[in-house]
Amino acid sequence: MLLMAISLSFVTALCIPLLNITLDIMNLTMHNNGEKLIDEIERGINYVLTTLKPYSSNVTVPEGFEIWSKNDTLYIKYYGIDGEIKTYKKSFSFEIQVTPPSLSGRYKLEIWLESSILLIVFKDI
Repeated sequence: MLLMAISLSFVTALCIPLLNITLDIMNLTMHNNGEKLIDEIERGINYVLTTLKPYSSNVTVPEGFEIWSKNDTLYIKYYGIDGEIKTYKKSFSFEIQVTPPSLSGRYKLEIWLESSILLIVFKDI
């Protein structure tokens, strides 16, 4: 019985700090995904504007990620690496329409230009 109590104490002392480190890394990765997704959206927009061809990519949308547009401005709200809520805002010389993702998860990101309107669509995979 004493041996079992010592073993349990030993396992707890080793596993809990390791579990906390793992959770911190996962939390950092989830926050970093917002910035990675913004990079992917910017890459897609640049591709469409330079080639005039549609852009498509599979992306991961993290929790708390919001994207919308108002006339010629694109807005994105996300959690930064530091855990703070950040807002990305970029204006263009044409109208932008966004079909945002409904929840966090995997989506197909499609971006194309149609009649001077930049369309950004997140489709379920």
